[in-house]
Amino acid sequence: MAKRNSTSIRIFPALEKIVENISVEEPVFSVDNKFSAQKDLYDYQLEALERAMKALWVYYVEDAGDKNKFAQRYSMFPFYSVLDMPVSKSKYFELVRDFFELSEVGRGKEILPFSQLCNRMSFWMATGSGKTLIAIKLIEKLTELMESGIIPKKPIMFLTARDDLISSFQKHIEEFNRDRDLDKRIILKSLKDYEKVRSIGQFGQVVFVYRSDLISDERKENILNFRDYLSDDGNSTFGNWYLILDEAHKGDKQDSKRQLLFSILAKRGFMFNFSATFVEPMDIATTVYNLNLAEFIGRGYGKRIFILGDDAKVFKEHADFDNRTKKKVILKNFILLSTIKKAYERVKNIEPSLVYHNPLIIYLVNSVNVDSSKAKRTPDLKLVFDEIRLLGQGVDSALFEECKNELRNEVKDNEYKLGDEYSKRKLENIDDLIDGITYSDILCHVYNSDSNGNIEYVINPNNRKEIALKLDSSESPFALIKIGDISKWLKEYLVEYKENTTFSDVSFFEQLDSPYSKINILLGSRAFYEGWDSNRPNIITYFNIGKQDAQKFILQSIGRGIR
Repeated sequence: MAKRNSTSIRIFPALEKIVENISVEEPVFSVDNKFSAQKDLYDYQLEALERAMKALWVYYVEDAGDKNKFAQRYSMFPFYSVLDMPVSKSKYFELVRDFFELSEVGRGKEILPFSQLCNRMSFWMATGSGKTLIAIKLIEKLTELMESGIIPKKPIMFLTARDDLISSFQKHIEEFNRDRDLDKRIILKSLKDYEKVRSIGQFGQVVFVYRSDLISDERKENILNFRDYLSDDGNSTFGNWYLILDEAHKGDKQDSKRQLLFSILAKRGFMFNFSATFVEPMDIATTVYNLNLAEFIGRGYGKRIFILGDDAKVFKEHADFDNRTKKKVILKNFILLSTIKKAYERVKNIEPSLVYHNPLIIYLVNSVNVDSSKAKRTPDLKLVFDEIRLLGQGVDSALFEECKNELRNEVKDNEYKLGDEYSKRKLENIDDLIDGITYSDILCHVYNSDSNGNIEYVINPNNRKEIALKLDSSESPFALIKIGDISKWLKEYLVEYKENTTFSDVSFFEQLDSPYSKINILLGSRAFYEGWDSNRPNIITYFNIGKQDAQKFILQSIGRGIR
């Protein structure tokens, strides 16, 4: 994006402002709150859809689908020029030139004007806010608007980042369809079946679904060439899609090849972009509804966020920190978890009807295994595991009191983060609760035990992604390692520990939200957190994560804990 690194211009949701005072009287643009027999939309979900309908009204009715007119509505905002994309030096210049009209800005420099890309809207919504329900109701409304003749008839494509997210989308569609007449149901087809459906000539309520990372400019077994999906009516027009993207921007900048391909597919259609973590100026400016993490918390949804001062870089293997300093990071986490659990028990005794989850710690590490062909080093996950193991055997009383004192001082004057209202609020009474925590509380609330002990592990021979940890003084596992493949861990790091075997049909991870789950610690890397919906995380600690795409990752993972 032009002036991407500019710090002098603040980008904000302009489309939200544009539609703020728009009034739409056409009944077909109204939205009901019914999703299924089991679910009604929350007020904010309904509000997001109503804003989307206003934006479609402005674009297709008031501006008659003229992108230049629609783009002019953004010209009142100070960051308007930042939305143009410089392409002269882009390695994708030929691709851009083939499909878009470029503008010269002097000295041989060319830009892709925002007016070529403005037919889009973003839903900037926190993890756990129900983006999938909004996307499905949006599909319902697009179908109704096409049938009414108010917006052009075009096929609908839904792209998301992974197979499990596609499966989740399919399950929500099944729920949506269950109580609807046949002619009102949404039919899902793989994008691979596009030509078969196109040959019939009637798309109807069909939605084509595929993984966003498998859309490319080449063709392989599962990789689709975007050029095969440019035309929907048998003539030379292209880009005639209503394109719905669900977290499909991950790892990409706005001028990346994949994002350009999406823009080409929607050139003569419209793009609807859903994410919890927009950072690109165009995505933010075209936000039609903003319920990002700060807004989500500020409006009273989810948990408030408090940031501790501890720095987990002490777990870098070659860092100049002793084992005592590392132990303090984990021990403070355990004291906090015990504090939260005891506070919940106290409140529940006062108000038995209170519904609250079983608090959980998440440890997110950068490295799980290391390449044995390279210099020998210890992965982050093993370093954390070692401290958990040692604390289960016992703890020095002086170290324990030192950690409690440091925690009390940290929370004493600190404030919640995110949102103007919450940034002024202190953590109340938590220092008194910390003062009462004992090592016995940690054994009880963290290790599920009434006495200290040695680590054992539990595996299911049919599940190669999970290792549960328990003390030999307890029957209940207290921690779960969730990684891509446990084989190397079993061979290299757990040989000396006792193995227990379970043949349960349901994995520990799948049972995490069950009231019967006693797992208090979840350990893993970036791989497991996406697509996982749980309200349990109360403490999240990052180990050696902070490079590359860390901004998006940290926001997304925090979103797992705030719902």
